[in-house]
This record gives sequence, structure tokens and C-alpha cells, in this order.
Amino acid sequence: MAHRYLVGFSYKTHFFARAIMWVTSSKFSHCYIVKECDACGLKEVLEANHRGVNDGPYDLFLAEGALGIEEFVVQQDLDALDAAWDQTRRNRLHRPYSYLQILGDALVIGLQTIVKRSLPNPFNQRKADVCSELVLVWLRQAQIEGFDHFDPATVTPEDLIQVFHAKADKA
Repeated sequence: MAHRYLVGFSYKTHFFARAIMWVTSSKFSHCYIVKECDACGLKEVLEANHRGVNDGPYDLFLAEGALGIEEFVVQQDLDALDAAWDQTRRNRLHRPYSYLQILGDALVIGLQTIVKRSLPNPFNQRKADVCSELVLVWLRQAQIEGFDHFDPATVTPEDLIQVFHAKADKA
């Protein structure tokens, strides 16, 4: 195999990361995609973070303080994974990060506990991404089973990792 893909989950200790973990009831605040070249040993990360949607070396990603890393190899036809990687990069690279969506999620979760009904996020942005939306879009483009029922506007790292854990339990 020339290369493989992984989906990873991590957290950081800064306030914004802790707020994401609290809002999503998760031990992770971040998710990302890794393309790993077996022959050359290089790893590239595609992620949505405070700088927007970007890609770069895995070593730099680690150096920026990613903690508690849990990664899953994505099982699928390599041509489909490559096509999804290329399409996701082409369509989303350099899009801004959606801070407003995260703020809206926090407000909605707080209000839902008071009014006891589902509410839409008033700050849902279509021209900006959060990490879990980026990963979900890639998983769907690669036609990975188990992710069709999630709404890209509301999916969280916790939603995604639960599917990966369920798949790992079945293996």
C-alpha cells in the first residue's frame, strides 16, 4: 500500500477547546484527516482550526500541542479516498473557521435545556467550517458507511468518534 488515511481526534487545554468539549460533552475538541505515505514516511493533516481550513505536516500539527490523540484507519477503496481528499481540499482549503457556529451551538444547547425542545443554530454559516463538518464532508465524499444520518451543521467530534468506536467494536 502506497498510503493510507486516518481520522483523528484530539484536544488542547486552552479555553476555546475546553468550551467545545463542554458544549459537545466530549473528551475531544478537535478532529482531522491524515494522509500517511508508507513509502516516504510523510504524514499530511487536513483540518479546520482557528486559522480556517488548512493542511500541513503532521509533525507541525503535533508541535502545536495536540493532546489525547486517538486515530482510526479509514477502510475504503483507495481511489475513493484519494478522490475525496482532492475534492475536499479543492472545495474547502482556506475557508474560514466558523467561530459563530460554535457560539451558536453553545447558545442552542443552553436554551434547549430551558425550553425542552430542539432549536436551530442562529449562526449556522455555509461559507465557513468547523473541524467535524470538514471531516464529515470528506467521509461522505469517500462514501464511508455510517455517517449519512449526521447534519454537517450540527455534527460534533463526539458524534464521529462514536461511529468509529462502534465500527472498531464490530471488527
